[in-house]
Amino acid sequence: MRMRALKNNWLRAGITLLFLLGAFFVVKAMSDNKKEPKIVKKMETVIFRYQAPTGVSDPYDEAHIENTENWVQLTPDCSSSSTPNAPCSIEVELGNTIGGLGDEIDPLKVTIKPKFVSTARYMVDTPSLGDNYANPVNTQIP
Repeated sequence: MRMRALKNNWLRAGITLLFLLGAFFVVKAMSDNKKEPKIVKKMETVIFRYQAPTGVSDPYDEAHIENTENWVQLTPDCSSSSTPNAPCSIEVELGNTIGGLGDEIDPLKVTIKPKFVSTARYMVDTPSLGDNYANPVNTQIP
C-alpha cells in the first residue's frame, strides 16, 4: 500500500509539473504576441504656387488653373485673403509628383479643381477625395 501511495504522489507531482509548465508557456506566448505601437508616418508634402501664364487673355480661367504645368514648386505657401479671387498655392504629397521628386505635379495623380469666382476668373476649390492635393490657398489680385 505504501508503494501505491508513493506512486500516486509521483504521478500527481508529474501531472502538476506538466500543468505548470503548460501554463508558463501559454502566458509567455501571450506576452510575446503583444502588438507593437503603430507608428504613423507623416507624408512629406510639397508646396506648389500658381504661376499665371503670360501672353494669354485670361490667365485665371478654368483651363489654366487645371493645368498642372502652371503650378511651380515654391515655398513658402501663400497667405490667405479675406476676399480671395485667384489661386495661390496647394500642398501635394511627394508621391503625387513626377518621379516622387517634388519638382512637378503628376497630372495622372492630381486633379486641381477650379471654383468659379467671376467672369473668366477662377480660384482653387476645396479638394474632393481622389483629387490628391490639400490646403488650397486663394488670394486677392486686382
